[in-house]
Amino acid sequence: MEVVEIHQNDVNERLVMSATYPVNIIFFSIILSASMLLKEPTAATVGALPPSPRFKTIKGRGGNEIGA
Repeated sequence: MEVVEIHQNDVNERLVMSATYPVNIIFFSIILSASMLLKEPTAATVGALPPSPRFKTIKGRGGNEIGA
């Protein structure tokens, strides 16, 4: 009886893992795409694009640019 319960728990755990695994991948891809969109533009994109008021930068201490 005990062996059957352990086996059933293992099956349930695998079912939960197989159900949450694609959700984790989707969640991670959403976070990754959002962070790519929110990232400050690099020098290459700044040179290619016309200056946009959305990406105003403030000179921070030490010459670091901080997105406003």
